[in-house]
Amino acid sequence: MLVGVGLALVLIVGGAVVWLAQRGDDGGSASSPAAAPNVAQAGGETTGQAKELTDALTGKGLECSVRFTIAAGGSAGCFSWADKGMTSAEVLFQYDNGGTVIGLNLKTFSQQEGVAFVTLAPVLQTVSEVVFDADQDKVARAVSDLPKTDDATFDGSWGRYHVREGASGTTVSAAKSGKYPLTVPRIEMASSPAKLADALTAKGFTCDAAREDCSGSFRDGKGRTSVLSAGLGSSGITTLIIGATDTSRDADAATTKQTFTELVGNTLGIAGGNGLPDVQKWSADHLDGQSHSAYVGGWRVDLVVKYGTAYGDANLASSFGVTVSTDSLWTVPSQ
Repeated sequence: MLVGVGLALVLIVGGAVVWLAQRGDDGGSASSPAAAPNVAQAGGETTGQAKELTDALTGKGLECSVRFTIAAGGSAGCFSWADKGMTSAEVLFQYDNGGTVIGLNLKTFSQQEGVAFVTLAPVLQTVSEVVFDADQDKVARAVSDLPKTDDATFDGSWGRYHVREGASGTTVSAAKSGKYPLTVPRIEMASSPAKLADALTAKGFTCDAAREDCSGSFRDGKGRTSVLSAGLGSSGITTLIIGATDTSRDADAATTKQTFTELVGNTLGIAGGNGLPDVQKWSADHLDGQSHSAYVGGWRVDLVVKYGTAYGDANLASSFGVTVSTDSLWTVPSQ
């Protein structure tokens, strides 16, 4: 359930901010147009229970970052990757201005059969102990029944829960009783997909008729580069996927990495928009051979490194990709 109206993007040099009329936690009507808006600022710090949850998940090896903060609270996420980019876990959560967690979205995914389900258990236990300890056993039982039930929605003493097992992984979402979700700010890049495609075409890329999917090559055609963008109509880009892959017999990870780094810098520079210089720096700083996810400059950034070639070299980093997006809409069980 999404609650909130009046969201409009305001671009200010130096950071992405949005103006929005926010429905309060008391469940009252939406603010009138004349009401003073809250300002949502990218990033921030967690306090109270939200900080306790962040610290607990960081202690388990997840990397945490704040997506946005407003007067009413904020939204954050903690992420981890394993199995050479094949398995991921994330805990997205919202909290009020006192730091109390009011909503959760947990998800684990793996390209390996059964791994997503197993990966969820320790993450769920950590979250349960901090946020809804009284419901811990009830939620754990519901999750353990997923192979037989696929999904279930139920109430606990903390709030309402929904558990699901599907093609996208194993998920647990929860909403604290009597609390309403914060409105999710929407940001976009300065360039539209079509304008980005025009600029990439001038640099030698080949783009499809829809002007959203562009491809190129490196290492005399042995490696492939790609840029996929999406937006709403002619508006700015809201999702951008940039990648470089080389699975040839004599593939060189260092060359692929360098090509990817340059492509990210050039593409983000063309796309333009608040927070993207921070995204570029974060991406460059996290090219350590592992996959990472974070909120950077208001954007969700997923940097995924994949290993293996078509000729059996399982230890060669053959693919580097980054997805920069506004993130999915915040959804929790309706009350």
